[in-house]
Amino acid sequence: MKKQNLIKGKVVKLRKKAISSGYSLYLEYADNYKQEKIYLRIHLGKGDTPLRRKTDAETWNKCEDIRQAVENYILDKRAKTLEYAYKLYVDQVNLETEKAEKQNMTLVEYLCEFREEKARTGQSNSLAVTINNLIKYVSDFTEGERVLLKDVDKEWCEEFMFYLGKTNSFVRNRFKKGSNVENVTSNEKTSKPLAKSTAKLYYNTFVSALWSAEKKKLINFNPAKSIKKNDKKVLKGDGTQREFLTAEELERMKETFVRNLETKRAFLFACYTGLRISDIKSLTFGDIKQEQAATGQRIYVIRKMMIKTRRVVSVPLSDKALSYLPADFSQFSKDKKVFNLPSVGCINDSLKTWARDAKVDKVVTFHTSRHTFATLLLTLGADLYTTSQLLGHQNINTTQVYAKITNKKKEQAISLFDQI
Repeated sequence: MKKQNLIKGKVVKLRKKAISSGYSLYLEYADNYKQEKIYLRIHLGKGDTPLRRKTDAETWNKCEDIRQAVENYILDKRAKTLEYAYKLYVDQVNLETEKAEKQNMTLVEYLCEFREEKARTGQSNSLAVTINNLIKYVSDFTEGERVLLKDVDKEWCEEFMFYLGKTNSFVRNRFKKGSNVENVTSNEKTSKPLAKSTAKLYYNTFVSALWSAEKKKLINFNPAKSIKKNDKKVLKGDGTQREFLTAEELERMKETFVRNLETKRAFLFACYTGLRISDIKSLTFGDIKQEQAATGQRIYVIRKMMIKTRRVVSVPLSDKALSYLPADFSQFSKDKKVFNLPSVGCINDSLKTWARDAKVDKVVTFHTSRHTFATLLLTLGADLYTTSQLLGHQNINTTQVYAKITNKKKEQAISLFDQI
């Protein structure tokens, strides 16, 4: 004979059990096969005072709300057992509590969480460094004021964007593998404005964090998406914010002593080939081939697949480029690396000191060599298409940036007549 359902009217019933300190409240549910109980770990006290009656009534009503929520999970057929229905209720309460707490978190707290989340998903250290730098600029912009994530609106985003477009950069510290990303930049600012490309990177990272917050329902919508494209011109500049060495500065660099001679040799070689640091570090003697030029002469050519774009680039070597290779390099093993270089951080530290000693007042990194190669080529009369091919650009519009630089140099040269 089947058991009769113990509960009439209510599927889940709130009950109490006498204990030494008063009563323990629990939920009871029974179907035709079994009976279940879940103790709520909530108690009614002893005594019969007005305060006790009021407190117990509030506690009972709170538990009645729990009973109703658990019962709804069963009636909606989302749970077949009392245990699972109660688990769904607890999970929902925890989720709502966590959401409420996160909606009250500050923007800086959320960005820190965003950084840690990206780290857990295996994102690179460079992204963690970018987010950490973004946090520094947000803190500087707000002057330490606690700004809640939910209070960030379109106007706040616009003001922050304009701030990035005009603020000076923070002093960068040397980053070592395994170091805390929070120590990559100091709290001291330089006298130089933040590069437009860097400002754009930080702003786009900021917008990406807001999209993530919207997806998690921490904010109702991303306020940055309301900003019009034309309003973002403050982050674009004129596209010519690229450091390069003039012919005179390059000569001064050549004549200046640097402790790490291998870095000097690689950098100058890159100034005459346009190769990126990743391609310089992976360059082997097997990548340097002797071929017959259109003039009939035998020339040396670098022919290798670029690390970044996976495109094969072909760069003829000038005599100046060859001067930075061993005289008998053709005798070396094809698998032997052309340059034995330290980490990129060490290289750029050496370049910084080297440029300072050479009286070059520019922020020189290894990538400056690539900009120098392109700018000098165009200045000396090379056409845009040829320069684009030598750089391995997929789109000639990328090379057009260097044309703007050389055009600006021509305009500056012509303006000298006005001084006569």
